[in-house]
Amino acid sequence: MSSNQLKRIRRLTQRDETWLCCTRRAYLWITPRDGGASYRPYTTLVMDRDREATRKIQVHDDEPPTPDEVLEVLHKAMLKPMMGSGGRGRPVCILLDDADLVRELAPRLTEIDVRCEYRASLSLMDTWFPELTQGSLKAQDPIPGLMSVPGVTEPMLRDFFAAAADYYRQAPWRWMENWDPVEVRYPAKSSPRYVLVLGSGGEYFGLSRYDSLDDLRVVLSHHDPDQVHELIPWVSVIFEEATLMAFEDLDALEEHGWPVAGEKAYPWVFKTVPHSDPRPPSASDLAFLAAAMRVLPDFVTDRLKANRGRPCPAGAVYALLGVHGGQDIALSYPVRLIDPEEEALEEYI
Repeated sequence: MSSNQLKRIRRLTQRDETWLCCTRRAYLWITPRDGGASYRPYTTLVMDRDREATRKIQVHDDEPPTPDEVLEVLHKAMLKPMMGSGGRGRPVCILLDDADLVRELAPRLTEIDVRCEYRASLSLMDTWFPELTQGSLKAQDPIPGLMSVPGVTEPMLRDFFAAAADYYRQAPWRWMENWDPVEVRYPAKSSPRYVLVLGSGGEYFGLSRYDSLDDLRVVLSHHDPDQVHELIPWVSVIFEEATLMAFEDLDALEEHGWPVAGEKAYPWVFKTVPHSDPRPPSASDLAFLAAAMRVLPDFVTDRLKANRGRPCPAGAVYALLGVHGGQDIALSYPVRLIDPEEEALEEYI
């Protein structure tokens, strides 16, 4: 900071105010005009805690801002604040949720008689940051994140992301057709459900689960997905770019270091219900998908493909550890889609 700027800031009236400052990824995507990959820019937000007024918002690029850049935003919040935020002036104290940044900025803010302190959580920022950095998405409802699903915990999502990353790397769709179902019981003694391994068509990669044979028959007998949406419920995990995921989940993924297998391997989970918009899955849906993705690649490659030809009849029970609480999961193939009595009648006719 130049000596002239330092003098200008020192001349500002100092009020008994506490400001909040944080730097996080914005709740919006930027797509470069040169065709580069979309990214979420880092954004620094400065707020007056008592007024709940925004002093300054500064959008950066794909890299976290340096301490010098954050300090410059704070200076602008004092010298050129946003309209309606209380006018020019200095606070008594500025709180940040980044301990390293506090160590860098505290000595320099002392030069203008402003304290700089660390707080592990800034609840006001948690409330306002998503709203203030949504950009053009403000008119839309934000995509609900998996973190907000009742009953979902961080260990459960860590297991889900790890299972999804392994599933994507092993690519079981190389061995299974989109229309070839596998029966899955999770837990092993529960009622059967049915999954389709997606990816052999080269368009969508992932997994879909159906709750009954009747639902499965509907899917396999219709060629228009839009019609199926209005007929039956199902839950799917599709591997796509990060832009389809909820910002809440992307923040948690970065915070906790959950694994992702590649730029186009972010697991996007959704649940369809007839005559309704897609919605987030339940906690039990996530547990089922994670368990199925854990064992399907082994079941497909080691059991169904044992004869190196077309999938052969097979069944297996796998023990699950960790968040699955020692439950077993049972898989079997093939799935009989026609009732034996109906099949006999059809042969008779």
